Amino acid sequence: MKIILKLSAIRIRIQTILFLGLLVTPTTSSTKDTLKMYKLLSNIVSDLVPSDQNVYFNFGENSQRTIQKKLVMTLDAEGIALAAPVTLDLSLNNIIPILWLQLSSALRNWQVEEKRNSFLIISDLCNDIYFIRYAYAGRPKRFDFKSIPLSLMGNQPSSPQGFTSSAERLDCKTIMGNPSLKSTTLAITMTQYDWVSNTIQIKLIDSTGRAPEIPTISESVSRNIYNTYKAAAQNMKDSAIFSPSLKPLLVAQNGITAIVPQKVKKVEYRWMMHGIIRIPVAPGSLVATSETLRDSAIPSAIVTAMVIINKLDNKEPSWITIKLPVLTPCKAGDLADASFSVDLKRFNGQYSDVGVYQVFIACGAYVAGPFALEVVG
Repeated sequence: MKIILKLSAIRIRIQTILFLGLLVTPTTSSTKDTLKMYKLLSNIVSDLVPSDQNVYFNFGENSQRTIQKKLVMTLDAEGIALAAPVTLDLSLNNIIPILWLQLSSALRNWQVEEKRNSFLIISDLCNDIYFIRYAYAGRPKRFDFKSIPLSLMGNQPSSPQGFTSSAERLDCKTIMGNPSLKSTTLAITMTQYDWVSNTIQIKLIDSTGRAPEIPTISESVSRNIYNTYKAAAQNMKDSAIFSPSLKPLLVAQNGITAIVPQKVKKVEYRWMMHGIIRIPVAPGSLVATSETLRDSAIPSAIVTAMVIINKLDNKEPSWITIKLPVLTPCKAGDLADASFSVDLKRFNGQYSDVGVYQVFIACGAYVAGPFALEVVG
């Protein structure tokens, strides 16, 4: 069953909250209520998932019922939460199990059909690679997406009474398309239209002793990225989708800080968002340099970020990855700052219609959002 999150009239657009490894930028709830929701769900996860990680691999009806009964007794906030093993030996396991807990009211279930709107944002923290995948991808019992009811279908519930709880085990490896994974750390967050979960991290190890080969970025590639990045500031008048930040922002905090327009007109030429990040540099983000003095046009690292925009009941979100040069000398694990601006109108034409869209930004182990973007005529 689900929990009720009390909504505040305060609308927060820039304030960021770092909690459970997740950078949350609430748009419809107060800071206090948002923290309450995540704390409550994280407590449920820690209470129900014992230190014995076998529960992830032997998750059956008994485990499911136990969790659902626990959720039924908890009615302070509604939301979604994830849990997973802290470490996982790739040589011993063929799956990457994660638990998905959800508590929602009858009203929420009517407003947002979870089978149409649940996606996972997955970051490979060593290689600086990102995935966004439909949460039901690769199920043994596939279902027809077209047969799933639409959100807002039928009569609106007369009251939010009638809560539902759910607990499911997902196989992240199958959802990712069964890639060939090596030792790394995955950061995983779920989005459900205007909801976002906590972020979990799973350290993947290989007990056979095979050391992973983490590629670095060549000088020529990094120079081209940097030159394109610099030129984009001038090209925003023409065709560029993203560039260095065109708007001064607050000093970067650890994670992501972003400014997204709340309302835009359909006829406007651009819908600009601006962001700044401060994250640990991934080993796969480093630039391989020679012994000679570093050329000023060669960054120390190239940090990747993903900008995602989605609308209700869309089968697949639209997203782009952006490459952000780091000019200050750095090594893996050092904190790096980078800024950017993105034209939300340009990177996918399907989002030019009137309606309310949700925007997320992912970088490293952080996810910022949801930011509600309303397009009016």
